[in-house]
Amino acid sequence: RENQIAGCFQIGVKVVPGCRYLLAFWVKQSPADAGGTMSIRWMNAQGWADQGPGSAPRIVVAYPVAAEPAWRKVEMTFTVPANATSCLPLFSAPQQGPDAGIWFDDVEMVKIYDPTAGT
Repeated sequence: RENQIAGCFQIGVKVVPGCRYLLAFWVKQSPADAGGTMSIRWMNAQGWADQGPGSAPRIVVAYPVAAEPAWRKVEMTFTVPANATSCLPLFSAPQQGPDAGIWFDDVEMVKIYDPTAGT
């Protein structure tokens, strides 16, 4: 609540290249149309895998906007690029005034498909 600059909550998660994951979370904002995004950046042993030639594309998902503040579920699936060994989900918080806030709950990320596991 009431941050004078934009910020984010982030955490590094080990992933397996070529596997598909589901990332889901709940978000609530006041005001409900404040906007903002959750993004995923990629890393590997050399550093950022989403920068430079041959880089893995970043993923950006906008928070739902509405007329009234309410908890809204966000779900996305993605396949880990071949050159990534971990992902960094960044839950952004836009600049907020004294009556504004953003909350996150029930964040989960699960592997839903592994191409090496067979059928």
